[in-house]
Amino acid sequence: MNKKYTHVFKKSAVVLAEYIGAREAGAILSVPPRYIYAWRRDASVLAGPSRSPLPGESAEQGFARAEKELAELKAINAILRKAWLFYTYPCKMDIALARDTADD
Repeated sequence: MNKKYTHVFKKSAVVLAEYIGAREAGAILSVPPRYIYAWRRDASVLAGPSRSPLPGESAEQGFARAEKELAELKAINAILRKAWLFYTYPCKMDIALARDTADD
């Protein structure tokens, strides 16, 4: 069964792999390292969605697109923060995960 990964997840995995290596990032994210290597080679993963205004896009649509992008960046930040906690303070990782699940 093939699992589909979102653009945000792929970008987060590539960024995390730049700091700790593809094997370690794959172990943390439960992704085969070969996927991370392939995503790293794929330039569109790091480029992300286009930021240029779309033809005929209204101000509301542009604002909605900016809000969506902000949510994606917050998701990336959360993944990187958890990875940093995991490697810096392994015993505090349980506390952070408990806090994050309590917020949901």
